[in-house]
Amino acid sequence: MMDDQRRTPDEKEETVVELLAHLNEMRRAVPVNYRLKEDLKRKLMEQMQDTKQSLVLDHTKLGESKQVDKELKKNRGRLFTYTMAGAVALVAITYLVWPNKDLSYALPSDASSVPLLQSKDMAAINSSNNEKKIAFVDQDQKVQVKTIQLDREILSFSLPKTAGSYEDVAWSDSGTSMAVTEELEDKARLWVINLGNANRAKPASRLVLEVPKAELLSPSFAPNSDLVAYTRVQNGKQEIWVTNLISLEEEKLTDGTDPAWSSDGRYLSYIFKDEIKVYDRKTEEHKTIGKGSAASWFSSHHLLALTPEKNISYTDITKDNPSWKNISIPREVDQSKLTNVESTGDGSAILLVTNESNGYQFTPLDLEK
Repeated sequence: MMDDQRRTPDEKEETVVELLAHLNEMRRAVPVNYRLKEDLKRKLMEQMQDTKQSLVLDHTKLGESKQVDKELKKNRGRLFTYTMAGAVALVAITYLVWPNKDLSYALPSDASSVPLLQSKDMAAINSSNNEKKIAFVDQDQKVQVKTIQLDREILSFSLPKTAGSYEDVAWSDSGTSMAVTEELEDKARLWVINLGNANRAKPASRLVLEVPKAELLSPSFAPNSDLVAYTRVQNGKQEIWVTNLISLEEEKLTDGTDPAWSSDGRYLSYIFKDEIKVYDRKTEEHKTIGKGSAASWFSSHHLLALTPEKNISYTDITKDNPSWKNISIPREVDQSKLTNVESTGDGSAILLVTNESNGYQFTPLDLEK
């Protein structure tokens, strides 16, 4: 108040003019502030709209990402399915094509020499542990085991001393056991020999079966070596029997001779009235495959046999109408004398038996690659 009272009228007028000028500036500034507000609001709305669109886009991308993940998972599943299908197809091609190609066997270099024997089943062939070998019972009632090449002896051992004579011999698939039949005047026996391992260097023989007034012939191990099938001849009748090597239970399966297990143990082939038959353990059905003898297996479903024309042929027993295909063998073998043929479980070798004037000749052959 003291300052206002001291001002002159002119100074007071200048102050009012300055105040009015300031008010006019403020008035002019108000629309600018409103425009600024509108601009800010517009920009805020635009930013909110952009944010909304961004969120929508993010959700869309998230959905797309989830869809992509689903597609990736689906594609990975398809890829796995296609890969497995491809693998199955490859196996199927191998399964279908390989057995249908021509099979040819040849004499191995430096083939093992087997002496003439008195029975067509006194020798047997095996392929296990990357080694092909042949076993036979010699005239001294000893079992000799040799490689089919280089004539190298692997093992030699004596069978139990008895009053009988040992006749037929068979390998287990693993090559760790053998079955041997023995004929006595009033009975027959079946022996199983454990060939030993690192802990038992010496083979151990076990009497499994003794049947009075009978013959026991052509034993054959099941793949798991728990069962052995054989021909039992009694009162002139030929029958196929199976014995459990653990429980020693016996069971007659059917009439016939020369049983042989498939490599997976599902099928058992046998001969009945000059016909090759196959028993399916899964369906319990008996199926006639064709005329022939000396049937043996070189896979889970491929059967090798000697035809009435003395050809060595094979077929796929799972086919509705199995067709036989001949196998090529060396010219040195007189096919007209063939009486028996045996294949290893993997088909890598076969053992031919010819009937010579003074005994049976055994000739091992290698599969030609």
